[in-house]
Amino acid sequence: MLYFYIINTKFYDERTIEGIRHCEFFLQEGVSFLIGPSGAGKTTILRDIQTNYQGIYLEDLVFQGTVLDFLAVDENSARSALSDVELDIKIYEQCQNLSSGQKKRVLLAKILTERERLFLLDESFSGLDQELRLDLLNFLKKMSLERNHKILYVTHYMEEIAEKDYVYFVSGAKLITQGTFGNLYKNPGVFEVGKFLGPYNHMIVEKKQTELITPFGTMLGKDTLEDGFYLMFFRKEDTLVFKKGTLKGSRRLKVFKQRFIHIIKKEHSVEACFLEEKDLEDNVFFDIELYHLWKI
Repeated sequence: MLYFYIINTKFYDERTIEGIRHCEFFLQEGVSFLIGPSGAGKTTILRDIQTNYQGIYLEDLVFQGTVLDFLAVDENSARSALSDVELDIKIYEQCQNLSSGQKKRVLLAKILTERERLFLLDESFSGLDQELRLDLLNFLKKMSLERNHKILYVTHYMEEIAEKDYVYFVSGAKLITQGTFGNLYKNPGVFEVGKFLGPYNHMIVEKKQTELITPFGTMLGKDTLEDGFYLMFFRKEDTLVFKKGTLKGSRRLKVFKQRFIHIIKKEHSVEACFLEEKDLEDNVFFDIELYHLWKI
């Protein structure tokens, strides 16, 4: 495990000058993900780790000369690495002649030739189609565990991150939260994290004694919460609809996984709702299996 502590690193953008504040990373073997909105400081964090902890920043590598020149190993090691990444090219092929997909596989081969090193990847597979991106990333995950590599990977594609993958969420020049993607998806802690990780619904509700008053009826509230207005956040797959007491589908069937429409201004302002137009009847009501409330 590697431990990084970053404080007051200066970075510049078009709007302001900020400092990365108190970012702590406990980086284990395998691939971990660094995520967050644009301008949050992700690239700056990679650069700081590169400078202070001798990490290899993959985006600095320049594809020039032959593949063998780029890999910087002996011929047998180069051929073995290219074979491992399933790339059928000659080691004396000029890098400038390679396609984007081939260059990404050569990049993986480069990582293969290094031992016990820290690698920093800044959206290294962007620009490729989704299927190829996922194939390369899955190979990277497997390879890094086999070789005890530690890789910190910046991405904006949430589909690249598996439920058990470890993520660090950065925003406003500081580390907001960290944990496995699955845990943060279900329990984001703050609204900004929740909406970033995947599709969601939210609406304004009012807590009155034991009830939550929503634009679509009342729900049983949590006794520990004080009365007042809250932002209710929930995933569409955690929503169930009932009709005259008869459940549409079974309780464990996520009936709204593919059903999602926008409804404008229905009482306290609902930005997005889980009902289809044909379901907007008086005898329809809903139940939410998992939700989060934040006081407003």
